[in-house]
Amino acid sequence: MGTRILSLSDFDYTLPSELIAQQPLAKRDQSRLFIRHQDGRSQHMHFFQLADHLPSHSILIVNDSRVFASRLIGRLKTGGKVEVFLLEKPKESSCCDENSNSPSAFLSETCQVEALAKPMRKLRPGTELHFSNGVIGSVIDKNFDECSPSLTMQFNLSAIALMDWMDQNGYIPLPPYIHRGSAEVARNSPDKSTYQTVYANEQGSVAAPTAGLHFTPELLERLQERNIQIVPITLHVGAGTFLPVKEDDVSKHKMHKELYFISRQSCEKLIAAKREGKVIVGVGTTSFRCVESALSKAEQNGCDLMELAGNWHETDLFVRPVYDSDRYKSSLFSGLITNFHQPESTLFMLIAGLIGFDACHEHYQTAIRERYRFFSYGDSNLLWF
Repeated sequence: MGTRILSLSDFDYTLPSELIAQQPLAKRDQSRLFIRHQDGRSQHMHFFQLADHLPSHSILIVNDSRVFASRLIGRLKTGGKVEVFLLEKPKESSCCDENSNSPSAFLSETCQVEALAKPMRKLRPGTELHFSNGVIGSVIDKNFDECSPSLTMQFNLSAIALMDWMDQNGYIPLPPYIHRGSAEVARNSPDKSTYQTVYANEQGSVAAPTAGLHFTPELLERLQERNIQIVPITLHVGAGTFLPVKEDDVSKHKMHKELYFISRQSCEKLIAAKREGKVIVGVGTTSFRCVESALSKAEQNGCDLMELAGNWHETDLFVRPVYDSDRYKSSLFSGLITNFHQPESTLFMLIAGLIGFDACHEHYQTAIRERYRFFSYGDSNLLWF
């Protein structure tokens, strides 16, 4: 058994560019499913066969977060083009009614949001960006953090109105490895529906929880017929999911924070499933990080999981093997459904932590030889651990 400390380059692998999926399949559940069993055996199936490879009465935890059109194209007063990428849902700007003794007596018709921009160097506090339909975004603060610089912007619309405007005039925040000849606004883009799970509910993600993109209403019915229960949680995927790890000493990487929510009903189902010894499988790394974060928070606070339910929390959980022999032990999950992840990414590290460093590399090399489709619109894995 090895005990070598792992560095960033250990999580690299070579991927032929033609295996990066640029478009989704016409039918979501026709994607391939690479199953890896706990003993290392593997099977090559299709996602529509998923129900046949899960025990009856097992639990699937899904992330029901909905992607919003968080990529915007604006112009400076000089006419220069600027691309803005919102890092979160806009928040209402509150102010005080001068005729009221109560602070924040009413919500103003403006909102604030953290964002990235390209080019960033041209933007200073006070800079105005002009968008379609008279929408204006003003830079009110700039964070010069070298690792994750960002802007605080104020828009001349309420948060609700800006979300409505973005739904029509924003752009779908596709990952940088997916290329479109010419980007279309959300209302005209096929990606508006295909880069969204069929069970998406609560808006707030700037990237799709892509493991869920393979599900169809028909497959969900098939799962129900086998008494496999779907339990929703919500984790709003942040832009940090696209940020590369720059430190060769991975322990120095600052993990991005994301908001998550577990309803009381979902929490009760998970507690009952664990008590009854049911098999629990996460759909996506976001579902896994959400629930594992809640379990860790409950343990640290010396409270029951139910005490955290029904409220929003933050997570920066970073699961990875420190040594090449490390394995992450979950007290709840038996398996994970997930897509193939980028080299040197925190998500690839998470998979290495769950199934083992050497096993992870072997699994990915097999997938490359078998010509699986990679990343967001690519094929899927069912990993047992």
